[in-house]
Amino acid sequence: QLDKMMKMMTEIAERYQDDVQLHNIMKDYYEHIAHAKAELSLSEPPSSYSVITPFIVGEEESMEPLQVCGRGVPISVGVELRMKEEYSQCPRINAILENDKNTPMLILKGNDTYGRTGNNLIELMHALQHGREKGVVVAIMLDSWAIRLITSMWMAFPTNDLNGGFLSGGGIQEWKTEVEKVLCVKIILTYEELATYPNVIDMDTRDLFMSKANESVKDYIQFQMHNLRTLFRSYNQGIGVDFKNERVGSMCSVLD
Repeated sequence: QLDKMMKMMTEIAERYQDDVQLHNIMKDYYEHIAHAKAELSLSEPPSSYSVITPFIVGEEESMEPLQVCGRGVPISVGVELRMKEEYSQCPRINAILENDKNTPMLILKGNDTYGRTGNNLIELMHALQHGREKGVVVAIMLDSWAIRLITSMWMAFPTNDLNGGFLSGGGIQEWKTEVEKVLCVKIILTYEELATYPNVIDMDTRDLFMSKANESVKDYIQFQMHNLRTLFRSYNQGIGVDFKNERVGSMCSVLD
């Protein structure tokens, strides 16, 4: 089942022919999953498929089976929800931030990165892994490389122009709330807001890229597949703009 999902991701990655690293990352995930597949227990058959709702996933009871570009992913809602319950960081993060601003927070900021898109995806995944293993909140500055990466392929800003009042009005707040809800991170809009958190950890993107997981291969893969499924529930479909205020393309254009 996971092999088929990774094959689908590889097809989508072909859109970025000039970014060999991104293509290789998808293949690398595939090889790791194939190696650990015997340890996994995602054998529940998929239910019937329907078109997903772009960008925002509703309440768990109304979650639709995952599709990417009209292709059903062979993991049932029941299995996906169980994985979400086990690996989602949202309940812990929400409770911590509500009660204690002094909690350790790993901040992703700036635009100096170690490599291009493929490396950046690894850096984001490793940051989420670091947060999981170290018990820290992963926070992302709005003007950072991480937001540039995310909005270029997933979770685009639902507007035609960032400068038309979206950033100064309720639009950015709604987008922020939904991204925090599904990715289980904290989005920081301004450096003034960041200054209100006294216990901030700043890691270089090269260090994030080189970092190694301490948990088992099975748990590492399950957690990262949970993150990738979360992103692909919100893949760009040609609606909205990215952080550069450029209209996003459709991730499915290479398949159409």
